[in-house]
Amino acid sequence: MREIKFRGKRIDTGEWVYGYFLYGAILDQHVIWTDHENWIVDPESVGQFTGVHDDQDMGEELYEGDIVEVEYEGCTHTCKIKFEGGSPMFVADNLPDGFLWFTEIVDCDSGYWWVGGTKKIGNIYEDTELLSA
Repeated sequence: MREIKFRGKRIDTGEWVYGYFLYGAILDQHVIWTDHENWIVDPESVGQFTGVHDDQDMGEELYEGDIVEVEYEGCTHTCKIKFEGGSPMFVADNLPDGFLWFTEIVDCDSGYWWVGGTKKIGNIYEDTELLSA
């Protein structure tokens, strides 16, 4: 079972924060909170943790909206991560069908999940030029 958490960019500082997500309909605010603090975040920047890490030494967590390099069928693809139907996928024009479900290539060992041959290189909020490369 994967950990359910989110990230978002704080409205006041632009820093990324990680925790639980809440939409406050009364105040029309999007909030990320932890046990100790909560922050109002830009709703466009909110992304859910996939429960999966990249294949680098530090094992970067992969979130919706991240941009990653994925080795698949002998080629390296630059993809963004998107949730569809509650499941994460890699999306890129040069992939077969334009997408690749995580479940097709994810690995697991003792509850740690990763996708072999992946490297997180940015996100769609700060590094849009990476998708046009």
